[in-house]
Amino acid sequence: MIHAAQKVFTSHGYAGARMIDIAAEAGVAVQTVYFTFHTKAELLQACYELAVLSEDDPRPPSAQPWYSAMLGATDGHAAIRHFAEGTSAIAARVALPRSGRTTSSCAATATPGSSATSPTGSGCPPASTPPTPSTSCSPSPAPRPTAA
Repeated sequence: MIHAAQKVFTSHGYAGARMIDIAAEAGVAVQTVYFTFHTKAELLQACYELAVLSEDDPRPPSAQPWYSAMLGATDGHAAIRHFAEGTSAIAARVALPRSGRTTSSCAATATPGSSATSPTGSGCPPASTPPTPSTSCSPSPAPRPTAA
């Protein structure tokens, strides 16, 4: 379901993504999506976490071997090498080959109530548009729902 959601969020942006479309892409009932993730914001958060953490080793970066090696490095060059190796794996998981934008950050840009839109409907500006504070595609987690 998360892979289906990533595909729908990427192609339609957060505002344009409908839970029923995500369910259809995943081949499950929409009730299954709601039962598993509760809200679209929680589903987006799961997409973001999968993109950053990976399926193979879902530990946060600070618990990954490259992070410990970076902290234990005896010189700056070694620390930077470990950092680059670890973060390049994250970048490879979240990069969209067609435009160089990231799956989770562009979807996360168009959060509920946001006016972030683009001609492509991805929630990000066109790849040729330099990021600004209002159009930045920097990763940020989805807002957590507040308890009522």
